[in-house]
Amino acid sequence: MKMSGFYSYKRPIALGLSLILVSLQIQSANAGALCRGTIKEILTYDTGQVMIRPSWHSSWMQICSVETARDGVGVQTCWNWYAMASEAMSQGDNLLVYYASLDSAAGCADLPTYGASEAPRYLRREPAP
Repeated sequence: MKMSGFYSYKRPIALGLSLILVSLQIQSANAGALCRGTIKEILTYDTGQVMIRPSWHSSWMQICSVETARDGVGVQTCWNWYAMASEAMSQGDNLLVYYASLDSAAGCADLPTYGASEAPRYLRREPAP
């Protein structure tokens, strides 16, 4: 059946606009947030788990594993993160850690700890002023 007039070209446009709006709402609902602060300690277990104890949280948080991929973070990335966190700690620099599940940085102190920690999506070193 051939469509004509109004429906022939406006229906796909309306559908496309609806999909864009839904996509924007989903993205804004889980925009993610950066946790910023210094690294107090770094711990590496014999199983390869890399943990940090950051200033924005009261306990240890696993960021990755140097032995096996974890939550989409590969081994090579983990080695890079370990080096970056170590350097930030030794220089007194801030480390910015991005968590996709957070709505704002206010949630940084409430993130799960140890092995229950969510893997960050990226780390960034911010040199001290």
